[in-house]
Amino acid sequence: MKTYKNFAFLSLMLFTVLASSPAISQEMAPPFQSFEDIDIDLSGEISIDEANTYHIRVFALFDVNRDGSLTRAEFVGKRTGPEAFGFCSREIHDLKEERFDAWEQNGDEQLSKAEFLSGALSCFARADEDGNSELNQEEYGSGV
Repeated sequence: MKTYKNFAFLSLMLFTVLASSPAISQEMAPPFQSFEDIDIDLSGEISIDEANTYHIRVFALFDVNRDGSLTRAEFVGKRTGPEAFGFCSREIHDLKEERFDAWEQNGDEQLSKAEFLSGALSCFARADEDGNSELNQEEYGSGV
C-alpha cells in the first residue's frame, strides 16, 4: 500500500513539473481556460488580440497531426477542459459538432486555421454585447 501511495505522489509531482515547463505547458494549454488566463494584460477585459492568441493555441492543441487543418475527428474527438474529466461530455461534443459544421466553409470537411479563427471570432462578436470589441467577465461567462 505504501508503494502505491509513493507512486501516486511521484506521478503527481512529475506531472506538475512537466506541466509547468514552458514548452510542455504551452502544448498542454487547455482550451477552456479561465477569464484571467486569457486576459493577458490583466485589464479586466479580453481584447480581440488576446482572444485570437488564445484560439491560435487551441488550434495547435487540436491539430494532432500538425498539418495546419482540423479534421472533424481532431476537432470533435479531442477531449479537453471539463470534457476530459467526463463533465458535460455530450453537450460539449454536440456544440463542437455544430461549430465544425458552421465554421467549415469550403466543403473539404476540414477546418483550416483561417476557418477556425474566423469561427472563433464570430463567437467573440456574438458574446460582445456592448460592441466595444472586448469581453468583460459577464460577457465571457454568458457567451463562450
